[in-house]
Amino acid sequence: MTIPGHIHVRPEPLGSGLSVLIVDGAELTRRMLGSRLARHGFAIGEAVDGAEAARLLTDQPATDAVVLSTPLPDTGPAAFAAWLALTPATAGIRLVVLADRDGWAEAADAYRQGAALVLEKPVDLDLVAHKLGSISRQAAAGA
Repeated sequence: MTIPGHIHVRPEPLGSGLSVLIVDGAELTRRMLGSRLARHGFAIGEAVDGAEAARLLTDQPATDAVVLSTPLPDTGPAAFAAWLALTPATAGIRLVVLADRDGWAEAADAYRQGAALVLEKPVDLDLVAHKLGSISRQAAAGA
């Protein structure tokens, strides 16, 4: 709807120019979340576990955020958050943890280790996109 005398401005996509690595052991989850985030303008990368994510982030540190869905077979969210924070090439990357109710205590530890956000699954995928856009822009503004 356009009000006479007003300019209708189309909002910029949430993820315009932002790169996100999705870390989840389930291919279907990676595809669903990746597809939704791509519709919001995010550039998407995928990893099946923490080790692959660490390799990708070390090789491509231009990633803006990581969405880590628990549980993972090789690492917990708190250990991954600590690794991100302590590794110079990845220290500025924002971490969003999607946690099962059973893994909530460990996800809370990830928040204490520097995760930007912890959300409980099941989670609305559009909410993840909005939160990622918000925390990435806040980080850029503070940098």
